Formats: sequence, C-alpha cells, structure tokens
Amino acid sequence: MSLMAAGCSNNDSPAADERQVQAVFKIESRADGTETLADECLRMFIADRRQEHDNTEALHCGEDWRIDLTTNSYKLSGMTAQWYKFAFVSVPNCAGVNGKSLFTVAEGADEKTCDFNELAIDYVPVLEAQQTESNKTSVDKLDVWRAVMNRWLQPDVVLTEEVTMQRLTGRLELNLGKPEDQFRAKVASIAVTLNGVPQKFLIHDEDEGQIITENNTESYTFAYTDIPWDEGSDYVVTLALPPHEVQAALVVNYKDAGNNPQEVYQIMDSNKEAVSIKANTKTTILFNGMETGEFEVRYAGFNEKAVIDVDDEWNGWSEQTDGGE
Repeated sequence: MSLMAAGCSNNDSPAADERQVQAVFKIESRADGTETLADECLRMFIADRRQEHDNTEALHCGEDWRIDLTTNSYKLSGMTAQWYKFAFVSVPNCAGVNGKSLFTVAEGADEKTCDFNELAIDYVPVLEAQQTESNKTSVDKLDVWRAVMNRWLQPDVVLTEEVTMQRLTGRLELNLGKPEDQFRAKVASIAVTLNGVPQKFLIHDEDEGQIITENNTESYTFAYTDIPWDEGSDYVVTLALPPHEVQAALVVNYKDAGNNPQEVYQIMDSNKEAVSIKANTKTTILFNGMETGEFEVRYAGFNEKAVIDVDDEWNGWSEQTDGGE
C-alpha cells in the first residue's frame, strides 16, 4: 500500500480557489489557551485525495502538510474548497524525549511516503525514557493524544473548529502496598518486566476512531531501587504504555535473604487471566504480597482536572490491519 515519494507533487499545497477559504482551529491540549507548548509537540496533518494516486482510496499528506504548532490556535488559509482529512497529534516533548523525532512512518513504508495511512508515531523513545529513568521520570506528560476529523472547506465560509483530542495511551499503576507488610525481608530492588509491548501507533483511525498499534513488539524491564522500608506508605510503580495485553512479571530482590534472594511473580489477575492496558484508562494492579501472591486488578478512567474530556470508557484499540482509510 506504500506510495513512493516519486508519485507525489513537489508542492503539496493545492492552488487556492479565487475565493479564499479559511479554517480556524482551537486545539485542546495540555497547554491552556494559546500558551506556548512546552512539554508536548503538537502537529497538524492535512490529507486529501489526488488524481496522481490513480483515484485510489489512499490519502495524500505531503511533508508541508505536516505542520508543527507552537500554540493551541491555528488559522489555515489559501486552501481549495474541497474535502480534507485533518489529524491533530500531541506527543511528549520532555523527559529527554525529542517530540518531533517521534513522528515516523509505518513498518516497511518508504520513509518519504506521502500516504497519510502510513504515517505513524514511534513510542520507543518514551518507553526507553521510562526504562532508563525509572526512579525519576514522571509519567504525567508522557501520553499520546489524537483527534481525526473529515471536513469540507466551503467557498467564502470560515470553518471554526474546537478540537478535543483523546488519549491513545493508557496507564499502568502497580501498587505494592507497604513493603514491610508485603515482603518477607528488606527489598534491595524490584523490576517490572513487560513483554509484547507495541512500538508504534498509526495516526489514522480507519474513520472509526480506532487506535491501531503495529504488530512489532519488544520487551522492557523497568528497575527500581528506591524501595522504602518502615515508612508506612505504599510503593507504587506508574508507567505510561500503549494499549496491549500485558505479559509481565514482578521480580523482587531482597537484602540479606540467605539462599532465597529473589522472588518472581507473574502478573495476572486473581482469576489467572491476563491484564490489559487500555487507552485513556488507568489499570491499577494491587499486589497481595505474602497473603496470596496474587494481584487484584481495577480499571478506571482518568479524572484529573488537567486532562481533556475524559470519561470511564475505553476508546478501543486494534493491531494493524491491511485496510486504509
């Protein structure tokens, strides 16, 4: 389904109609109002259908129709009156992650493709940032947000659009409780190993609001050494992750534990079923420690004031398919 760069126009912007057409977008993101975007990279994608693509259903989105926004408001002018697809995507630009570098193409696609359906988000740098800074990195600003819409631009009409993005990533909260109550000896370190973690999101949504992750997956280990003891507080591991079915283990390393310095717990719910990371959802896993060695799992929507139009519903996700828009 790849469209090579050779088949694309040198200038992606179509000639303007004699009648100027405008669109004004106000995008809700982590920054308020028109405040400069500090911890995110916000990009607008514009796509349309072109005769040069032999009237296929593929959508053309050239490089100059991938626009990095510096504020939450943007005015689009000089456009031809026709149908367009607009996508707005916010990715992290913090914790040592260069947000612009996260915008990439699908596995196997030509790096110069102008096919909107082959544009993607590489979440690997965000996963690695959490992996290398396990004791330091806050996950509050590590989510991916997106809004996709189809709109007609009409002659002499200004399209004014309030854009509300939805969170594509989910949150894993592993609550180990009070370590002194949960473990048989002082803990030197713990590690959470996750297998089968998706690496990329596709930007398109198949016109159905779908969240599509590619089939290529990797394993990650998140290690923690700042385990408190006799402080009377719960120890919680928090990770921002793509939607997927969790294949994970908790590894506990003890101090001065004699011949049994380590314990390994497979992370499953109390019914021995897999745990899921769901888009726009916190998956809370409660460790029952010395009682049963089992995990209790709860799912809930985000409710912080700072997030955008969040409810308790899971947006849904799917692995990559061969279809397009």
